[in-house]
Amino acid sequence: MLRGVSCVLLLLGGGLALFFGLVGGGAGWAAAGPASPPDAAPRPAACMQCRPLHPSDRVVLLMVDALRHSTVFRPGNQFRYVNEMVDTGVCRAAMAIARPPTVTLPRLKSLMAGKVSVFTDLLFNFFGRTVEEDSVLLQARRGFNRTLVVHGDDTWVRTWPALFDARSDPVRSFFVSDYTEVDNNVTRHIAPELTVNADWDLLVLHYLGIDHIGHYLGPLSPVMDAKEREMDGIIERIHRQLPDGTLLLVVSDHGMTRSGNHGGSAAEEVETVLLAMGPTAFPSHGRDASANARNPSTVQQIDVAATLALLWNVSIPSGNAGVFWPALFDAGTFPQCAECNAAQLRARAGAAAPAASMSDAERFAELDALSEGLAETPEPQLATTAVGAVLVFAAYCVATERGAAVWRAGASPVPVVVSAALALSCFASTFAEEFHCLAHYAAATWLLLQLPGQAAAGRSRGLTATLGVLALLRLMFSWTQSGILALDNPGEHPRIADYFKAHDAMHIPHTALWGCGAMWLLYTHADRSWAWTAVQVFAWSVQLVCYTDVGRGTEVALRWGGMAGAAAWVWRCGAGGMNLAAWACCVAPPDDAVVVMVAAALPRLLHRARTEAASLEHDVAVWLVCLCAQTAPGRSISLGHLEFSPAYSAVLEYHPVPLAFLVLLLHFAALIVALVPHLRHAGVRRLALRFAVLNVLAAAGACYWFHAHLFIWTVFTPKLLFAVLDALAVFLLCAPFV
Repeated sequence: MLRGVSCVLLLLGGGLALFFGLVGGGAGWAAAGPASPPDAAPRPAACMQCRPLHPSDRVVLLMVDALRHSTVFRPGNQFRYVNEMVDTGVCRAAMAIARPPTVTLPRLKSLMAGKVSVFTDLLFNFFGRTVEEDSVLLQARRGFNRTLVVHGDDTWVRTWPALFDARSDPVRSFFVSDYTEVDNNVTRHIAPELTVNADWDLLVLHYLGIDHIGHYLGPLSPVMDAKEREMDGIIERIHRQLPDGTLLLVVSDHGMTRSGNHGGSAAEEVETVLLAMGPTAFPSHGRDASANARNPSTVQQIDVAATLALLWNVSIPSGNAGVFWPALFDAGTFPQCAECNAAQLRARAGAAAPAASMSDAERFAELDALSEGLAETPEPQLATTAVGAVLVFAAYCVATERGAAVWRAGASPVPVVVSAALALSCFASTFAEEFHCLAHYAAATWLLLQLPGQAAAGRSRGLTATLGVLALLRLMFSWTQSGILALDNPGEHPRIADYFKAHDAMHIPHTALWGCGAMWLLYTHADRSWAWTAVQVFAWSVQLVCYTDVGRGTEVALRWGGMAGAAAWVWRCGAGGMNLAAWACCVAPPDDAVVVMVAAALPRLLHRARTEAASLEHDVAVWLVCLCAQTAPGRSISLGHLEFSPAYSAVLEYHPVPLAFLVLLLHFAALIVALVPHLRHAGVRRLALRFAVLNVLAAAGACYWFHAHLFIWTVFTPKLLFAVLDALAVFLLCAPFV
């Protein structure tokens, strides 16, 4: 056991060293030094000549968390007033493209500073971090003595605690079961703040209800339509009550997937809304003048910082990489606006100003080139990366007692070749994104290759079991397929679970699961006491009971009680797949519970397919099937595939420790129930550990090789993050057996 703990600690240290050595430093916020005084250098004269179409001394920034662009402008949408204002020219609309990770804190930094935040900012989204780097907020408060007020999400005051006025009213943002009071607390401040004598210069109203409904109930919930109509009404109310000289900007930090999650790079997660409303219609002019609900202009989310600075007549943040949104400015002052923006971008890039005068088209071409050239890329720290690689390999050596040998002399190289081939697939971005497809087809191919030998040997029992495994693998693959391609093109990648959801019939597979659990209890009761069987019945019943209206407190008590009872059953009767499934299903939602139950049936079928003498081919088959279970829901590399809503159903108040435990339990539930029953076999254990280490090292190699690649933040960085998480899960499961 001590050796198991040692290998886990070595892997954890090595994984962190690799992650921070490759993508955690040398770029973005991690590399930024203290903010320089805002008045250290005079603003270019061109900045003073830039005229907005609606001159505004004050700005209302309405942040609607997780509002997708398609939600506002799709056919049959709930945003009647917004679409009416866009059609009449009172509102300018754009699609703002966010960069991953699509979670709130990194997105707020990009919006306010115009910089692409690094992936390690994901950690600070949950644990908070005070930011001193230059931003529009810092310029406004310390350089121009503007008054800033925020009501809503407390991420603003956790990130910039010294900049907002004392009357700001932040609310905790992580308790997603509350999607009513959290918004009402913001709305109650509208009337007092929108008065003629208001003393603020920037009023931030951050609504969390849509995000919370997406996490807790899903974007297709009937509650979502009502919340969207409420947000449309809030926008109308604020717009009609705007004081003179005030502009309303409506933005969102990120979108959400079909399951209501976010964090990745799918189109539904990165396509956010950007609206600007003045007291009257915007005059039509050249660039972006045709933007409307049906034909929106497209900007980058980092462009908001430069736009807000020019609207507000403050200095553009020194680290900005964005380009101002010209749709809000007088076409006659485009050259001045562009020169002001270009001067800041040149200063950051160290570029010289062009000698000759330029046309508007040439100015915007220069801005776009400067902005693209400032795209953040990580600079690998070789010493930290090398230490991480050594620690990861040392973890494998300690766990397998193999020293530095990858395989013993005379042993078959087939397992190493298969493991290396799958691990090295991460050097291709499509394979990295859709690894669950690769694992499924590798396992199916390997099992099909075993069929002729089983048929020739007359092993009908093994042949039937192998065919059963193939059928269950196909069911797992098709049930909740949700890779990047499936998220971006849902019509081309139908899921079985969606059929039941569309017909409001999820109770059918859910009841079938409970029936399977009941039959399993009858099958295994012969050598168990009635008391232990009652414990197991209670654990299986929790899932059904909790999907009735039993009240929040009762639901939380039942879920934790069910997990405790199932854990006791596992301790008493062994870590069989079905016993472990009862434990995981106490929290899993119905669609995930199907995957967990299917994975739980795999160990027994694989055992039936095993020959009398445990063969290498069978160990490889077991490992590949477990790899399929690990990636069954399509959770390859997208943070949007981490399920938070079921975890929130088992907590009364937000606390990161139990919430993290439940999220990880749900994420690895299928792997746990499929792999643990096989871990007493040294061959399976060695294969799982070897692939986990090779996968981490290969993902690290891909991050190093492609550190300047277009997909470094969207594909290769999250691949490394998930490779480390997957390896830690495997090492933790194997620790008691090594």
